[in-house]
Amino acid sequence: MSGGGRLVNTGVSSMVGLQNLDSIGGGFSVLNNFSLESFEGLSHLKKMGGDLYLHKVVGPKTLHGLEYLQKIGGNLALFSNEMENLNGLDSLREIDGGIVIANNEKLTDISGIRNIAPTSIHPTVSSEHIQIYGNPLLSECSIASVCQTLAIPGTSFKFENNMPGCNSIGDVNAKCLVGAIEYKTGLLDVFPNPASDQAIVSFVGDQEFSGCSVYIFNQLGVLVLSQKSNILDLRGLKKGVYYVEIVKADKIGIKKLIIE
Repeated sequence: MSGGGRLVNTGVSSMVGLQNLDSIGGGFSVLNNFSLESFEGLSHLKKMGGDLYLHKVVGPKTLHGLEYLQKIGGNLALFSNEMENLNGLDSLREIDGGIVIANNEKLTDISGIRNIAPTSIHPTVSSEHIQIYGNPLLSECSIASVCQTLAIPGTSFKFENNMPGCNSIGDVNAKCLVGAIEYKTGLLDVFPNPASDQAIVSFVGDQEFSGCSVYIFNQLGVLVLSQKSNILDLRGLKKGVYYVEIVKADKIGIKKLIIE
């Protein structure tokens, strides 16, 4: 299909008949649809060249039917729908735009978009790369795609009017850091720890530090220090618990640091 698809104020109840569609040249929008039961008829769609925009689609509770979708050439925008989760987008690896998930009153789970590459997320909807707001039942936003995008310097976000845990950048970043510690802490060494004025960080078993970036976050997930050197000057930081993150090519290590 060379162009885009747009269903507005229609009584379409099924996507059956579109099973052979594997790509859309433009975007795909469904707006103000109260009859659609599911997206099952799009079961072979792999890519689209523009936005995926769903607004007031009240029938489907999930996005099942889009399991083959791998690339969106624009924004992923989900406004005022009645879906409960984003299952069905698990194969989505790349977008060329921002993510907006807003005012979905029944949404409890966004893990279906966890596999989107953070480098493909761009702030083209507004100034933010990711906007998640007005979802009153959503408490977990610390999925891989969100956490990895948060870790990129210069990215911007909007988290508000969701459940606690997904109600601010601090909420989400703190949960991302805790999750990262569970599986990345073994990669990184910090000495001494506890420390006072200075500490040295390194990857375990890797003496080469060139090309690394170091970030220190407080317990709220707020970035308090960033640098390129593995010798940390801690004199400007208050006593307490911090998290040190080192990023080097395909390696990411996180370690808890106590300053006393």
